Amino acid sequence: MTPSFLKGLVHCGSCNVLMHQTCSNKKGLQYRYYTCSNHLKYKSCEASQHTFPAEIIEKRVVEEIVRILKSPEVVMSLNRLAERRKDVSKADLMTAIKNLNDVWNFLYQAEQRKIIHMLINKIVIQENGIKIDLNLEDFESLIMQLV
Repeated sequence: MTPSFLKGLVHCGSCNVLMHQTCSNKKGLQYRYYTCSNHLKYKSCEASQHTFPAEIIEKRVVEEIVRILKSPEVVMSLNRLAERRKDVSKADLMTAIKNLNDVWNFLYQAEQRKIIHMLINKIVIQENGIKIDLNLEDFESLIMQLV
């Protein structure tokens, strides 16, 4: 089973415990899932759905990160960073964000995991969607590494 770059970040929206990556094999193919830890341990969890396809969750998280990186809050954060640091321009910072979007799929999983763990404190999976708690403090450090 391929280790998830979201390991340690994904939580059940119902009982707030970590979700673990699980897998099943069918007709020679492996399917990965995120499953509520309480459900795996036969403990109480109020959710009606305990297991979510990993590929879909990971794709949605990456899409959400790309959307967040284009948000006004992030642009304002980049503006403040450019004002504080005279060695980098706002244009350089915006290019770094664009480059991250362009090269994401070419990064090794370890590199993706490092970036995800710098940007995200917690991911909550609910039946009606995903909630991502960003870590904007490390965001500036990440951007400076990309410039």
